[in-house]
Amino acid sequence: MAETSIYKIHQYHKDEGFVEKDDLIINEEEFRLIIDGEYYASYCATPSMIKELVIGNLAINNIIKQASDITFTNISAGLVEATFNKKEVIAEEKLNRKESTEIKVAADNILDLMNTHLDSSPLHKSTGGTHVISLADETGLIYSCQDIGRHNAIDKLYGYLLINNISASDKILFSSGRITKEMCEKAIKIGTKIVVSRATVSNLAIDLAIENNITLIGFTRVTRFNLYSHPERII
Repeated sequence: MAETSIYKIHQYHKDEGFVEKDDLIINEEEFRLIIDGEYYASYCATPSMIKELVIGNLAINNIIKQASDITFTNISAGLVEATFNKKEVIAEEKLNRKESTEIKVAADNILDLMNTHLDSSPLHKSTGGTHVISLADETGLIYSCQDIGRHNAIDKLYGYLLINNISASDKILFSSGRITKEMCEKAIKIGTKIVVSRATVSNLAIDLAIENNITLIGFTRVTRFNLYSHPERII
């Protein structure tokens, strides 16, 4: 399934009334995940990077630890089938609080990287219908993922990192959407120490960031941002 579709719509203009036109619409598809012959979950997502979405979501939820823990046998319209490569259930673990390689970033770099991050998604520019999550270092973006759901986008990014053995411990996570407690938990699981959003952050996200030694930044615009926790990483 393609990521977009063309729909005939009627657009209203104050001076012209209704005008018929073609509109580019973001596609959303529901996927059923079957693991070892049993239903596991359903995902409503932009139909791209489905393997990365599943791997990232399972890893964030402590069902698997690495990409090689699961083998995909079928990915088709509306259906994902896979098998676990080891049968034992992985016990739920605490949020990843391992100390990572320390990172410091210039404040102006945060602003420049956010602009690059927001420009990284042609799909968002053409439809306005996706969230974008990117991983970056001080020199530029490493990879960006997009989805109609911001939770899906960050799961896709984590799946990509696991498949390609990329560490996030010395990287920066950028989000086009707000950072809630759940989004902050995902960032902690991924292992990044700096989380930057174009939008707002919640009180529980701030509390979690303080507790877990995360530098949390919100309302990042062209010339400013708000720094909520652990400012020592921003110079």
